[in-house]
Amino acid sequence: MVLADSVIDTSLDSTTKEASRYLTDLSEIRQAFLIYRDQRSKLIIRFANDSSMFTARLLDVTDEDLLLEDLQPRSGLSLLRTATEFSLSGRAQGQYVMADNNVVHKASAERGVPYFHVTLPTSLLYQQRRREQRISLSFDVQGSGASITIPASTTNGSSIRGELVDISSGGCRILCTLEDTKHLQDQSLIEGCKLFIHDHLQLTSSVQIRHSSIDNSQNSQQCGLEFIRMSVTDRRRLEQFVQANAKQQG
Repeated sequence: MVLADSVIDTSLDSTTKEASRYLTDLSEIRQAFLIYRDQRSKLIIRFANDSSMFTARLLDVTDEDLLLEDLQPRSGLSLLRTATEFSLSGRAQGQYVMADNNVVHKASAERGVPYFHVTLPTSLLYQQRRREQRISLSFDVQGSGASITIPASTTNGSSIRGELVDISSGGCRILCTLEDTKHLQDQSLIEGCKLFIHDHLQLTSSVQIRHSSIDNSQNSQQCGLEFIRMSVTDRRRLEQFVQANAKQQG
């Protein structure tokens, strides 16, 4: 067994502190890792029989795998490629996670940049203290023409074009007319959505409607969408756009 730095940070006020627990439901484990993907937060990697500490980032989280990239120092790449067992841990937005006994089962590359498939852990030490903060679009980006198109096959009619209100690496919020959204329901999974931000970004993703709210006075509905599946190329484009936009706002 590989041991990681599993000490839980207890420095926050007790009113915000939540006891640590182990997650065993794969959907909950996947959800816990999404913040590390969306915030580009570093994970700490410790290999078996090696005292060195490495860091990596999550390119994506699929139904079965974690996709690791940007391992630092690069000397650890050979250990990943030879399926050396490792632990991973991280702290982001008040959340702590730790899982051991991990190995890479597949190595891939996109435009020459390597990434590694690691089976989603079946047990995860977890602690959550506060919620993730969404990264909003700047006014300039919103005004340039930013939208997401939901295909007609989902709406039993014409395709829906929703105006992008904000976006992060994990999802976005859109504004539509009530007439357009009458066939959409919360938790619906929608394939083949097209996201477009003029002169900035164009990609395709499956999305899930996580929540919605209606404003009858404006004949409109806002929907919070989570990006579920997209290509590695589109995932990198999205992350680069979000990071650049966040710097402009900061």
